Amino acid sequence: MTQYINRGPFLYIPDKVHPGQYKVISNPDWNGILPEIISFTDFLRWNYTADYGRFIRELHLYRQLPLPWGITNKAEIENVIIEDGKYDRIDHDSFSMYVICNVAFVEGSYRCCQKYIVHGVYVSGGRSDFLIDAELYNGQYIRLCHPLDEYLVPILAKKDFEIIADEIVDKYYPYKANYPCRVNTTAIARAMGLEVKHACLSKNGKIRSKLILEKRDTTVYNDNGRTKKLHVKRPTIFIDNIVDDEEAQNAIIHECVHAYLHNLFYELQSYYRQIVGMKIPEFNDYFYSQSQKICLKWMETQATSIPRFIQMPEEQTTDVIVSYLGRYKGEPDWNDYRGLINLVKGKFGVTRNTAKKRIAELGWPEVRGVYVYNISRYVEDYDVEYDFPDDYMAVTRKFLFLLTIR
Repeated sequence: MTQYINRGPFLYIPDKVHPGQYKVISNPDWNGILPEIISFTDFLRWNYTADYGRFIRELHLYRQLPLPWGITNKAEIENVIIEDGKYDRIDHDSFSMYVICNVAFVEGSYRCCQKYIVHGVYVSGGRSDFLIDAELYNGQYIRLCHPLDEYLVPILAKKDFEIIADEIVDKYYPYKANYPCRVNTTAIARAMGLEVKHACLSKNGKIRSKLILEKRDTTVYNDNGRTKKLHVKRPTIFIDNIVDDEEAQNAIIHECVHAYLHNLFYELQSYYRQIVGMKIPEFNDYFYSQSQKICLKWMETQATSIPRFIQMPEEQTTDVIVSYLGRYKGEPDWNDYRGLINLVKGKFGVTRNTAKKRIAELGWPEVRGVYVYNISRYVEDYDVEYDFPDDYMAVTRKFLFLLTIR
């Protein structure tokens, strides 16, 4: 398979004459425009390929590099290419690195290609060491406890959301209670070193909040709708003036999740832009990017979903639901489910939609057809099947056909 930097000025292509080696050629599609978002693996390729080559050659020189069968200490290393990278999150500020390098050996007329895993560790604001040691890599599975994707965004299943929520609460919220109550999201933000400020963030009210992670000027608006610059001296969450209290609480914890999980992504992109001389945008500006939509979607999904696990802990929320539904002997009706959503909303200080999602997650999917908002009003309550029927695609196509011929 071809290994290359498909967004840079050069391509690394396999050398057919010398298997396992690569040739560097100009990229015919290179138009001089640097990518908006860079992966950490590409960042290493562009900036550290020579360092990895020097490190592996030094290990070989001092006979500390494990060698494949058929290669002796007399062999020379012709080429070292960074092929791939795996990254394992240690905590908020650090991650382990498993960088896979392809090394071409030559001994007399015999040539051999062998892959190695070069171990390293990255520490934000501390002492990083990219080149700790190297081991043979023959395709074996690399076990990662908390994997990051190549853009340093955590790879999380939905079952992990509760774990991350507990981490944030245990680390930054000393007021954890065993009874239903509102979580003070501002206290969490401040414990994380984030200030919370209010300002007019846009003329049309579409920007509800934003996160500033470093010293910089940011644009806000005055009462007359004119722009003004604010100098931000420390990490800050801005909440728009028009946001009500319940939405503000959700917005604050949303930005806290970004700061907790996605700071490494932002640090990588900022460092990359600093090196190449590009303007460093605000954190939220990356979500307007036209590239790497999957990476950005993961971040936004995590920051949208995890807050409700923080604001509505499983045990306390379940107690509220069971206590409420226990009042009714028969099957609850739509009014009862509306009352349940409103009760959870009031108890935990969240929006109605957030309360509904959490109730459904905890085992009461019946609420999914209640309080469904469409454009300007709530539609009539309706049943939603918990599991789709086997022929649901055929039913959907028939429904769409009927709509078309009307």
